[in-house]
Amino acid sequence: MAEIRKANLSDVPALIELGRQMHEESPRFRRYAFSDERLKSSLEAIMQLDHCCAFVAEDDGVVIGGILGVAVEHYACDLKQASDLAFFMHRAHRGGTAAVRLVRTYVKWATDLGAEPSIGINTGVNPERTARLFHALGGNQGGTTWTWGV
Repeated sequence: MAEIRKANLSDVPALIELGRQMHEESPRFRRYAFSDERLKSSLEAIMQLDHCCAFVAEDDGVVIGGILGVAVEHYACDLKQASDLAFFMHRAHRGGTAAVRLVRTYVKWATDLGAEPSIGINTGVNPERTARLFHALGGNQGGTTWTWGV
């Protein structure tokens, strides 16, 4: 069974590879150039900020998934919001319990901060299946994402 833990700097290369795989799989994002350096600097910053989180699922020493998030005050009302920045699982490990436990870890992190957690589905990869997972874990759909491209 995969272990869920806080990510650390030694996980950055594995997270970059998972990010690349997600990017290439995504009908939305694969048309844009992927940058190892941009992701590396983003991950390093996220891991150092108190209002951000980075968790990984590790199976037999191999990082197989991750979730990144940020919590901030709402711009117009008395609400702290947590939003995912990325949630990804290696293809071979989808459908198992690691994704469930990553989401639960993120939700607990957010609620421990007093924030309302949210996760978007915007890569275009298995959105219906992902929505069923979030619903099964107690999530409520709060809208949809519309994009126009660049």
